[in-house]
Amino acid sequence: MPFKCEITLGESIKSDDHVEFVARVEAAWHSGSEGGRIIPQDTPYIIARKNGNLGKAFTTFRGALMAQGKLSPGDMIKNETVLAIIAAEGDEIAYGKPYSVFKQDT
Repeated sequence: MPFKCEITLGESIKSDDHVEFVARVEAAWHSGSEGGRIIPQDTPYIIARKNGNLGKAFTTFRGALMAQGKLSPGDMIKNETVLAIIAAEGDEIAYGKPYSVFKQDT
């Protein structure tokens, strides 16, 4: 996994959205021998509350979550807040697309 990318919510949230970190999705973060387990695209890794409604942040490509952002429950998430560092092969990275999307629970 030669490439590492910072994951933010970017365009998934608007500047006037109120997004609060709740927790991480533990299953996405269990470490393997290389420091991170490979997770598939569309894996939820963060739980947050957007404008009062719970939801999750999902990866948009396959990779290994290597480090989490420095967030505690209740912290506000902005477009540029680093939620995680993900390692991936170059051909797996979603170039020109968001690395993460936020989906509210239904």
